[in-house]
Amino acid sequence: MIDAIFFNNDLEKILEISKDYKYLIVLDYFENVKDLEEFDKKVKIDKKILSGIILKNLNEIKKISNLKNRRKIDLVFIEGGNLKVNREAVENVFNDFLINPFKNRKDLGFNHIFAKKAKINKVGIAINFNDFEFRYVVNIAKICKKYKVPLAVFSFARNFYEFKDYKSLEALLFLCGYEEHEISQNRKMIFEIIEENLKKRSEKWIMPGVEII
Repeated sequence: MIDAIFFNNDLEKILEISKDYKYLIVLDYFENVKDLEEFDKKVKIDKKILSGIILKNLNEIKKISNLKNRRKIDLVFIEGGNLKVNREAVENVFNDFLINPFKNRKDLGFNHIFAKKAKINKVGIAINFNDFEFRYVVNIAKICKKYKVPLAVFSFARNFYEFKDYKSLEALLFLCGYEEHEISQNRKMIFEIIEENLKKRSEKWIMPGVEII
């Protein structure tokens, strides 16, 4: 029902694949603010297709952390690993998903304090299918379940051979201890995060819970 993939210029194939999803997020790494609108327009060829960027450091996060720039793109992903970046990812309302907080670490890079912040700021945790490290993900899953933080497994496919159907992606949550009803509720929370965060593109959105009527 939902996946996040990297942009590869084959818009016709992306459109074909999007028919099987409620949302298909097309990603690219952030380079500069002036390219955001062009990228957004290029990939938004169907209402199911969302534009997303990946930020890698605090400087990039700072550039997007204002209403003017945030309104240029649908979703903001933060590449995890660095603890300061992980913390900023969950504390900043302009962000949407923190990817693999355990990347290149010997610990989770994520704890109950971060989970509480993520819940308040409507930030989900995204796991890269290609970097699925069970010993870390299973413990992150326990924290996410306890604090009701959405946990999404995305393929982050770079080509069409790497695509995974959503059932295969969600099956990994079973391995991490999710029951069927919990997966259903988790999926609902992911959709809610996306739909809530899409409001950030509106001129009426000021901050969570505050909109111009």
